[in-house]
Amino acid sequence: MHPDGSYDLAAVKPLADGVDRTWTSPKTGKTYATRWHVEIPSLKTRLTVRVNGPEDQEAADKAGNGVYEAPAVYTGAYEGKKVTGKNFTEQVGDWRR
Repeated sequence: MHPDGSYDLAAVKPLADGVDRTWTSPKTGKTYATRWHVEIPSLKTRLTVRVNGPEDQEAADKAGNGVYEAPAVYTGAYEGKKVTGKNFTEQVGDWRR
């Protein structure tokens, strides 16, 4: 998204392919990404995203369905320029490689 509110739609390589680290919930047995890479070739973008809070950030219901929510930071390049920042991640499903 650009400062003027416009945005670009771009293909992103599958995030699960870029997972470096994971955390497995003792409550649900689901595995979530705690560090991964985002690649957007058309925007000359490659980011490394890392959860920077406690890993135990899963909200689970009695049926064993979980949602992983955690603060994160990113570093890398956007359109070939170095970038860093903060973000928030929300994951549903199982990120086993």
